[in-house]
Amino acid sequence: MVTQEVVTAIMTDKKILMHESEYQEEIIERYKALKNHFSDDYPELFLESTRPNEDEWMKKYRRHVWECPTHPAISRVENLLHKIRQADDFRISFEESEVETSIPKERAFKKYLTSDMPVVGNLEDWTFQLFQKTYLSDPNALVFVGPDVNELEYTEDFSRPYPQIICSKQILKVSDTYAFFEIGHYEDYHKEERTAIGIDKTSVWIIKWNAKDQVDEQIKYDLIIRPNVWKEYPIKKVGTIASEIEDKTVVWDSILTGALSSWNIALRRADDNEIIWIKYAYPKEWEISSGTCKTCRGFGYILGQNNTQSECKSCGGAGNISTETPFNKLVINATKANALNPDVPTIPVPPMGIVERPLDVIKEFRAEIEIQIERGFKALGLENLFQVPLSTSGESKIQDKKEVHTFLYQIAVVYTSMYEWVALQCHNQIYGPLSTSGVVNIEKAIKALPKVTIPTEFDILSASAISDSLALAKDKGFGPEIINGLERDLLVKQYGENSDAVRRQSILNILDPLPNLKPDEKALYKEAGLVSELDALISVKLPAYINRLVATDPKWWEKSYEEMAADVNAAAVAELANIQAANVGRLEFNA
Repeated sequence: MVTQEVVTAIMTDKKILMHESEYQEEIIERYKALKNHFSDDYPELFLESTRPNEDEWMKKYRRHVWECPTHPAISRVENLLHKIRQADDFRISFEESEVETSIPKERAFKKYLTSDMPVVGNLEDWTFQLFQKTYLSDPNALVFVGPDVNELEYTEDFSRPYPQIICSKQILKVSDTYAFFEIGHYEDYHKEERTAIGIDKTSVWIIKWNAKDQVDEQIKYDLIIRPNVWKEYPIKKVGTIASEIEDKTVVWDSILTGALSSWNIALRRADDNEIIWIKYAYPKEWEISSGTCKTCRGFGYILGQNNTQSECKSCGGAGNISTETPFNKLVINATKANALNPDVPTIPVPPMGIVERPLDVIKEFRAEIEIQIERGFKALGLENLFQVPLSTSGESKIQDKKEVHTFLYQIAVVYTSMYEWVALQCHNQIYGPLSTSGVVNIEKAIKALPKVTIPTEFDILSASAISDSLALAKDKGFGPEIINGLERDLLVKQYGENSDAVRRQSILNILDPLPNLKPDEKALYKEAGLVSELDALISVKLPAYINRLVATDPKWWEKSYEEMAADVNAAAVAELANIQAANVGRLEFNA
């Protein structure tokens, strides 16, 4: 709970007010480290701090041509996380309760969460877009559910809450029961007029102060305390991976933290590669020239008082002027060239040529960038998901699928938990807290809350990876459940969930008495008396029977499996009778 003592402690601590406490510095540093890989801005502090003596033109060029090399890596991770929402078994369902039916349609909770929420519109979209981005890039941020934080001083309406991100750079102090954070232009900690919001389960604390009003180490401030209606602490921390404790407060890591050391190297290598490319990638043309610098007239120095010599600033002592572009010529002063080599008194013919540049270092830099990005994926356990070598075994791919599946499931738990928590906070603020019995029947009210199913089936493998896994499963003699499942996955990937191909495969898996056996293996089963002649015939001729039945009746797909089985059995009985009548002693099984 917030108390006057808490407010006083904050307003008398200059480090907190300047966002320089141990906790604030730590979370801001982590935010900046992640931001380098999400932002299009040139990470000036990160990259230029290692090059204090670099020429200004190089620094300007780096900033001008900068493209973040890890953006594609981040996009790959984000695309992978989209698999959570796309999972076949992911569901958000609403059960209509007596509470819902008693509420006007315009105030229905389902409508509010799915289309009528202020600013964000749809809670599901917010969870899988804005929250996901924050979960990756700023794990120490907070989620506040309530009216617009910038309007808490004035609003009287708490009936239209929505989730809002409080980023790390806003936070003054946070605990399990309260949070203080700045609003407005919060990044300018040196500005005079500042506003902070303090929130606990019962009150909103609004603090306003002006830096120029500091008197004897004390900051004069105005304090407004307003009651709220939520009766619960409407703030939740974004991060779920605890890292360490600073100022008695937990600091959280991103799921991407493990990749940062490698991806940071990739940033530096990419930045250096641009300069190396511009300086060394292009062949250098040279020529002997009698042209001279106009300032020093080709001598390379200027005479001063008392005949003192100083290097010519126009040409840098070269006697000629360089344009410093990748395509300029290396111009050598003819006088100096002969002076350097007195044994060659004449200018070479032709007086020009090409200096070939070594490209190996450029290739090495580019290769190193890719290596470091892949190392980052490896640290996350995702390396083979994005760049699978041709030599990777089927066993490895199956293992990779398991690791990625675990990775996605853990994050799916986080996403669904956040969705449900926001929904609960919104319900409490709109209709009254579920923790009290004065508004509605609790059991009935709970039924109005959405039910979110945590997905367990993720579409994470490519068609080629599934095909390789299928081949491995057949080679290793895996059971029909695994093989049938992989065959279905491959067809779904290629033709779609509702395609005739998938439907056909499902029917084959159910009606085939000897699934996943080769024709010669089916013959052996029949000869050994392990299956009846009728079942062997059905297994061998099942695809043909289905084709014939569908051709006769295009709506055959719509029949029940019992009816389909009866049709197939009738077709096989008729054919077997014909075979026996023709006195065919045995079935022919062709591969």
